[in-house]
Amino acid sequence: MSAVANTMDLVRSEIEKVKSQVANQLISSLRISTPKDTGRASRGWKIFTEDFNKTVIGNSVPYITELNYGKSLQAPAYFVQRTVAVVVRKFNES
Repeated sequence: MSAVANTMDLVRSEIEKVKSQVANQLISSLRISTPKDTGRASRGWKIFTEDFNKTVIGNSVPYITELNYGKSLQAPAYFVQRTVAVVVRKFNES
């Protein structure tokens, strides 16, 4: 294997590590910021890695959109967007 190929493998590996760190931090933060009654919505956050270029974080609980629009008094409207902004800011500062 050439030096360039080795370097590219190392770069890909580091990118995957960072993506994993960001995704895990985001899931953790979303679980904390999600309003809780039974905990179902909070537990619904999952990471789906589709390929090297695409990692999706989602929640299949049917009422998560309503919660994000402010249906619960336990969290402000758009808590998802606020949480994402905080996590992105933390990673940009580090």
